[in-house]
Amino acid sequence: MERATRASVVQTIRAAMRIWMQEGTRPLLSRIGVRLQDTLQGRRSPRDLLTQGERERPVTVDLEDQYREWLAQHLMTPERKARIRSDITGFAYTPLINLIMIVAGPADDLPRRALESVQAQLYNRWQLCIAVEASHAPRTSALLEEWAAADRRVRIARPHAGAGPAAAYNDALAIADGEFMALLHPQDTVAPHALYEVVRRLNSNPSVDLLYSDEDRLDPQGRRGAPFFKPDWSPDLLLSADYLCRLCVIRRSMVAGAGGFRPGYGGSEVYDLVLRVTEQTSRIVHIPDVLYSRATVPAQAPKGTAGPASNRATLDVLQEALERRGTPGEVRTVLPDRHTRRLRVTSRARVSIIIPTRDRASLLRRCVTSIKRVTAYPDVEFIVVDNGTRELQALAYLSRLARDHTVLRDPGEFNYSRLCNGGARSATGQLLLFVNNDVEALHPDWLTALVEHALRPGVGAVGCRLVFPNGRIQHAGVVVGLGGTAGHPFHGMPPETPGYMGFDRIIRNCSAVTGACMMTRREVFHEAGGFDERYRIVLSDVDFCLRLRERGYLVVYTPEATLIHHESATRGPGGPAEDIQTFRARWKDLLVDGDPYYHPELSLTDYGYTLKT
Repeated sequence: MERATRASVVQTIRAAMRIWMQEGTRPLLSRIGVRLQDTLQGRRSPRDLLTQGERERPVTVDLEDQYREWLAQHLMTPERKARIRSDITGFAYTPLINLIMIVAGPADDLPRRALESVQAQLYNRWQLCIAVEASHAPRTSALLEEWAAADRRVRIARPHAGAGPAAAYNDALAIADGEFMALLHPQDTVAPHALYEVVRRLNSNPSVDLLYSDEDRLDPQGRRGAPFFKPDWSPDLLLSADYLCRLCVIRRSMVAGAGGFRPGYGGSEVYDLVLRVTEQTSRIVHIPDVLYSRATVPAQAPKGTAGPASNRATLDVLQEALERRGTPGEVRTVLPDRHTRRLRVTSRARVSIIIPTRDRASLLRRCVTSIKRVTAYPDVEFIVVDNGTRELQALAYLSRLARDHTVLRDPGEFNYSRLCNGGARSATGQLLLFVNNDVEALHPDWLTALVEHALRPGVGAVGCRLVFPNGRIQHAGVVVGLGGTAGHPFHGMPPETPGYMGFDRIIRNCSAVTGACMMTRREVFHEAGGFDERYRIVLSDVDFCLRLRERGYLVVYTPEATLIHHESATRGPGGPAEDIQTFRARWKDLLVDGDPYYHPELSLTDYGYTLKT
C-alpha cells in the first residue's frame, strides 16, 4: 500500500472513531450513507467519506508565482500606451493632480526612482510638490533642484528643520494648485498609467472625492511582488487596517475640510487624515489595478514616515476615530498593521436566540448548554423551533426545555427559512440571533461582540468566526460567486496561519455571513421581509444579507466572536438544486458583476485567495 493511500485510510478510520465517540452509531452510519452516495455519483472521492468539514485547505498554487505571470500579462506595451493616449485626448474633464512627497533622508539618490515614475505618467496634468527638510544631504538637494529647473511641474517647499511630517505635508500642499492630491513616498513608484486610471474614473463620475488602487511591494533590486488586491469600499475594514493607501487620491477640498494633516501622530498622520476624510464622504471609488509599488525596505525615509507607523500612535488614531463616530471602544493589534476593536455597549437589549432543530438531542443539548454555561451577556431568551422530532431522547429534552424556554412545533417538511421566520415572530428581543443546533459557544464575551455591531444603526447583519472542532476555519465571511453561488474563502485554513492579508483575523464588511450564527435587529429583519421561504435548505442566509445590502445596510464579520461549528451535522452536506437555481436567478447580475468585497482578479474556484488562471 502506498504511503498516501495508507494515510488516507488512517485518516478515515480516525474520523469514524471520532464521530462514533462524539455523536453515536446512527450519526456515523448516516454520515457514511450520505457521503457514499456522493462518492458513487462521482461528487466526492472515497477518501472524503468521513472527513467533510475537517478537510485540509485545497492545494493552491503560490500567489507570488501567479503574480509574476500576471505582471507579464499586463506589461505596458507601445500599443497599450497608444490606446491610453488616445483615450486621454477624449477626456472632457482633465483635473490637475498633485503628488505630495517629503524628502529628509541622507541617501543621495533616494527619490530618483519615484521622480522618474512620476515623469513617466501618460496623463501629464500633474504637479509634484516636494517638502525638503533643511537637514537633507547636499547631493539630494542638488538632484531635486535639477529636476525642478528642468520641469516646472516639480515644486520645492522647505519646511523648517524638525517641523515633523504633518507640517511638511501641509507645507507641500500649500504650494500645490491641483484639485486632487495623492501622497508618494520617496522610495516608492507609481505605474505609468496610474493617473490616467484615476482621471478615467473621474470622467465617468466627477463627483467622486476619493479614489484608491491596489498595490504591491518593490524589493531593493526593483522586483515586484506581494500584491494586495483590495476589496471595494469597506468602512469597517478601514478601521482595522489602513488599506486605502496607497495609491490614494483625495479631493483637496475634502483634505481642507478635514483640517489637513495633524501633528503628533508619530507616523500615522496619513491614516488619521484618511479616516477623517472618509467621515465626510462615501463617494469613494476603488480602481481594481495595481498602480502603486511600495519599497519593501525603506532606505532612509523622513523621520516619522519610515517603516511601519508607531503602533501606539495608530491605536490612538483609531480610538479617536471610534469616538468621532459615536462608537467608543478599545483597539488592539492582532497582526502587524492589522487591528481589531471592541465597542463599548451601554444598551442591554434582549437577544432572542432562535434554534431550528430536529432529533439529535446530543447536538441541541451541547448547543444550549454551552451558551448557558459560558455566555456573560445578561438578557437572553431561547426559542427552539422543532421540525418534527421523533427520537424519544430528543423529545424528552425538548419537554425539559419547554419548562423555561419557548419551544415551537413545526412538523412540516424541513424548510430552514420557514422555521427561522416562525421563531422570529415569537421573539420578544430587540436583537435576533439565528443559530444552528450544531454550534457550540466557547468564550463569555462572544454574544456581546455580536451585539456591539448589531446595535449600530447602519448595520443589517453581523456574523462570527466559526471553526471546526480541530480549530480549522469554517466561516470567516462569505464571498458571492465563490464555487458558483457563494462560498467561504478561508474554509479549512489552520488556525495558526493568518489568511489573505489577515482578513480572517479582523473586523470587516462582507456581502454575506452564514446563518449558522447571524445576528440582526428585529425591525431590520421584518423590514427586509425575513428569510425567503423559497430557499428550503441553503442560501437563504446569503440572500437575506444581499437584500439588506440592497437597502443600504452593512454586513459585518467579527472574529471577536468565535464558536465551534460541527458543520451540517444534522442535515448533511449540500442542498437542493432548486435553492441554487432560485439564488442564481435572483442574483444573476451580482454573480456577473462580482462580489464588491472580493477582487475581480481573484479566483472563484480556488478558496485560497489566488489569482484567476
